[in-house]
Amino acid sequence: MRKFNIIILAALLSAFATGCAKEQPAETTDPLEGFYQSVTADYPKTVMDALSGFGTDPGLGFRTSGSVAELAAADYLCDEMENIGLENVTKDRLTVDSWEFTGAKLSFADSDGTEKEITMASYQTQFECDGEELPLIYAGRGTAADYEGVDAEGKLVLIDINQAEDWRINWPAYQAKLKGAAAVIAVNTGGYYQYDKDTLGVSDIRGPSDAPAFTVTVRDGDTLKKLIADSPDGEIKVALTANSSITHDAETFAITGEIVGATDETICVAAHYDGYFHSFEDDASGWGLSLE
Repeated sequence: MRKFNIIILAALLSAFATGCAKEQPAETTDPLEGFYQSVTADYPKTVMDALSGFGTDPGLGFRTSGSVAELAAADYLCDEMENIGLENVTKDRLTVDSWEFTGAKLSFADSDGTEKEITMASYQTQFECDGEELPLIYAGRGTAADYEGVDAEGKLVLIDINQAEDWRINWPAYQAKLKGAAAVIAVNTGGYYQYDKDTLGVSDIRGPSDAPAFTVTVRDGDTLKKLIADSPDGEIKVALTANSSITHDAETFAITGEIVGATDETICVAAHYDGYFHSFEDDASGWGLSLE
């Protein structure tokens, strides 16, 4: 028996996809041959387009573990496995700490008084508000030394970070929490998933959910830092709208399907089907999105 997971299979074949038409398999008594007839070079593009469309944030996407978008993707994948002839298709329930992100916006007045709005991405933390007005300060790299003589209580803290050369986002996020800050807003100045000044990139925070963190592009970060530097008291007023929620012991599913072969040999291929931004399969898509 040979066992395949259509999620990773779609990712492997997508490099050869040029269209989105799916051919129906001809009648065959060989399950493996029937599968090959179903999964043409064009078919993975159909799967890729469908999966990248499942997201909780209309603009950015986000199909994260246990979210409504991922649960919908699970149903879709099960149907597709059955449609292409896989046998013993199953959805095995798992318990996870789920994360649901439906968007984050930061509004402020530019130097000429023009109202501006920045799109932010979120890390896997808990923070929900609707247009709440908060002070925004700049705290360098967000270390303990950067907070010396700085009052961060109840404020948003803008920081610079390079997670390839320095440390993960959980360290400055937790430092901000200790200082009483409302949340950290990170400017990814280099390292992982940072391609240009208009890249919005995130990763796993690996920290407590009550140390909230967001991220902006380098270009937007430069704008905010200049406004703060030009402000007489070293801070500016911004309005934050964000919905990033954590649910413990939530439900998700592992999906499997089988192609029965001619021997007892078993080949297992697996990958996750959740993903950041409008990804179709996270291992193949990266964790950054250009807002240019």
